[in-house]
This record gives sequence, structure tokens and C-alpha cells, in this order.
Amino acid sequence: MLMASVVGGASSIQGNLEELERGSQFLKDIAVRAGVLGAKATAWSGALSFATLTVPSGAQVRARAVEVSSGLAWLATESYGLAEGVDFAVAGYRQAERVVEEQMSSLMLAVSGTRMLGDLVTGQDIRTEDLARLLEDGPEAVLNLLHVGFGPAGGLALGTVANVTEAGLKLITDNPELSQTEALWMLAGGVVGTAGLLRVGRYDTTNTTKGDTDAQGWAEAGRADGSIAWLLKHQEGSFPENAGESSMQVGRITLDSGEEVYTVSYPGSQFDDLDISDPDELFNPQQLLQDFGFEENAWGATGMREGMTLGSQHVADATVEILAEAGVPEGAKVIFSGYSQGGMHASTVATNPKITDVYDVKAVVTYGAPDHHVDHDPDTIYLGFQHIRDRATALSGPVPDGGVNHSRVILEDLPAGADPDESGAFGAGHSWHNLEEMTRDAVADPVVRGQLEHQLQHLSGITTGAVATKTYSLQRRDPGVPRNPLDRIAEGAHSVMQDVGKNSRTLGPTTSPLGPPRISMPPLPS
Repeated sequence: MLMASVVGGASSIQGNLEELERGSQFLKDIAVRAGVLGAKATAWSGALSFATLTVPSGAQVRARAVEVSSGLAWLATESYGLAEGVDFAVAGYRQAERVVEEQMSSLMLAVSGTRMLGDLVTGQDIRTEDLARLLEDGPEAVLNLLHVGFGPAGGLALGTVANVTEAGLKLITDNPELSQTEALWMLAGGVVGTAGLLRVGRYDTTNTTKGDTDAQGWAEAGRADGSIAWLLKHQEGSFPENAGESSMQVGRITLDSGEEVYTVSYPGSQFDDLDISDPDELFNPQQLLQDFGFEENAWGATGMREGMTLGSQHVADATVEILAEAGVPEGAKVIFSGYSQGGMHASTVATNPKITDVYDVKAVVTYGAPDHHVDHDPDTIYLGFQHIRDRATALSGPVPDGGVNHSRVILEDLPAGADPDESGAFGAGHSWHNLEEMTRDAVADPVVRGQLEHQLQHLSGITTGAVATKTYSLQRRDPGVPRNPLDRIAEGAHSVMQDVGKNSRTLGPTTSPLGPPRISMPPLPS
């Protein structure tokens, strides 16, 4: 039987904390409403007191009115106090959790390093958790070692460089908090971008839908039955063998109720001529420079850099354009999905305000996606499937804890007869063929299915009905090689000097048409 574990979901600690926070909000709402009703009851009790002065039972009515208004005031106070207590407890737990994680990071880094060494010696794939921890905590550990080695002066210099770099990265991302992994990718992305490699540009989009289409240009694509098996099959519609190179797919599901739900599917990485299964080619600098120049293909190495360091901003712009061309109305329900790099784009685009301000993002489903750095909306269903030894997912840092609506299924075995070299440098656990089979087996397991019941029921309710699709290609525009800003300053200075030279030649040796200036001197004393 396939071994798998679930991170996040309704039964997780983070899920319970989210439920407590929701309960706290309800208590605050009750406090506000009770306060309003209490104020109204007080006003009415005053009116009743005046109206029942001459009535025999007036004293009882007045006493009852005071009791009601006092009870509502007590309820408001108690509800607000309970809400504040819950908030304080949740904040205290999360603060304690952060402190423990920080204190354990150096110890766990050593454990992961030792375990990685053991995996390499025994010829096994490196665990995702260990590689992710190396990327997350390794740079800081190295910096600390250099600090000790260089002494106080060197430590001050290194600290200054680190602080300036961090400040610059925060300005670039407009994000007050960056994980070590995000900062590492931002720095690496900036270096290769400045060098003129992986030139990131906007996309030109084209509708490439083939076959018979209806009046709106949709091609019939069977029926969705609300299962994960259908979602897997639907995801394959975005792959190059079906949609073409550098393409994506938009789907329309007409539910039995008549409501329409739309899907956006992104494929995995397409490295064109680069063979990621060949170590000699993958780690050859000359070959990398050749393959990582300008790429028209949206899903090449440049696409990885865009997703990791720029939040898939150009993919988001292209998706907005494509959804508008496809006729998806504002406010429509949309499901995003993707495999590998496409899963990263699915997560980043689904959280982009250009999308969320226009459409109702109901769910995100990913497979083998390096999207651990993405913070999904707490109210959006997120379901991710990945292998425990998938190196691609480790590129985005450790697996985050999920809330009530967010779950990741960590697949721990490979299918029988799986090729260990499949999917090249990323490991057999990253292969779509293996991921598909493992995902089917995982959701069929009663224990796993029970932990995913909330997400699966939600997905089933919005993926059952007649399906139609449209296909679009994305071609990246070449933004050109970045220029050195110092060169521009030098060119500007040279231009100014040339202008000065031209002006001096035009005016001749004097600066006035009246000739040399005449200087009046007082007479010398006799």
C-alpha cells in the first residue's frame, strides 16, 4: 500500500488555531450586536418606565426591562473578554512556536546535513525536507561562520552587506517579511538578470484552440465527475503534447445547476534543448549560458526565475488577458491548477490582486510544485501533492503548515517498477507519470481520504458537469540585455562634454561678441 501523510487540513494544529480565530471573530460580532441591543433595551426601558408609572404591574415591567438591558450588557462584556482571551492564547502559541523553530533550526540543519550525506553515500534521492532546510537556514549558518572567522570588523562588514541586501530585497518585493529561501532566490535572480541571462519579458498571447468549437469558441471536452482522477486528466490538457509548446489551457465547467465554473491549467517546465537528465550538460557553465539566454517559451528556466523572484507577474498579466479573451465574466468562480513550475504559477497567480480583485478564486490544486513560499487566502481551498524526495519542491523552502482549507499530501513511496532516473535531476518523485499514479492511490486510501474530506467535497461540488476548453500560447517578448547603469552615467558625461566642445567652437575664443572684457583700474598714486 502506498504510504502518504497529510500536512494541514481541519485536524492540524494550524487548522485548529484558525477555527479558534474564527470563533473569536464570532464572539466579537456577538459582543457588538449585544451592545447595540443593550443600548436599545436601555432606551426602551426608559420609555416603558415613563409609560407604566400608573399601571399596577409597572414595577414588574420596569424591573424586567432593566434585567434584559443589563443581561445584554453583561453578554457583550463577557463575549468580548472571551474573544480577547482566545486571541491572546493563539498569539502566545504562535510566538512560542516561532521561538522553538528558531532555536531548533541550527540543530535540525546539522541533522539534515548528516542525513543528506547518508542518502548520497547510499545512492538514494535526497529528502525534500533536508534540501529545503539547507536552502532556508544554510545561508545564515554560513554567514555566522564567516562572522566568527573574520572577527568583529569582518562581522560588521558582513552584517552591513546582509542588511543592505535585505532592505533592497524588501523594496523590490514590497514585502516586509522574506524567508531565507525567498531572499536567496531574489539575490540569485538579480545576479543572473543583471548579467543578461534569463531575460524576463511580457508575453504575447494567441488563441490556438483546435477542433470543432461552439459560437463562443469553446471546444467540447466531455464531462467532469468531480474526482481527483478527472482533475489529473484535465491537467494533462495543458501539456505540450496536447496544447503545444509554451501553452496553457482554460476550461469551462457547466454545473448541473447551470452555473459556470472556470479552470486555468499551467503545464510543467519546458527546457527546450536542455537535457536535465544529463549531469554533464546540466552543470556545464558554457551550456547553461547558451540555454539560459533569451527564451520565448514561457515555461523555460526564465519562467522559473519569474515565479520565484517576481511572483509570476507577467504570467498573471497574460492570464488576465486570456481570461478576458475567453469571455470569463467578472466575479466568476475559477480553479487554478498546475504541475511543477506550472503549480508554482498557479499558486502565485491565484493570489495576485489582478486576479483576486476580478474573479472568485475557489481552489488551487498543484502537483510537485515549488510553491511553499506562497501564502494562500485562508478561505481558498488549496490541495497539493508532492513526493517526499522531490528536489524541485525543495527549491521553495520547507513545507508550510496548512490551515483548515489548506492541505499537502506528502507521498512517501514510488510506484512499482518506477524508473529512478525519470525526471532527471529532480528525482523520480517529480515525474508526472509517477505523481499521477501515486496521487490516485493516495486519495483512494481511506485514511488519507478521511483527512482530505473537506477539500475533496468542496472540489467535487464545483467540478461536476459538462466541460469545454480553450488553448492559448504565450510567447515572451525580448526585453533586451540590461545595461550597466555606470555605462549610462559615463555616456551622459561624455555627451555633456561633447556639447560643451561644440558650443566653444561655435563662439570662438571670446565669450562676448563685443570682444575681450575691459577692466577699469584706479589710477596709481603719484
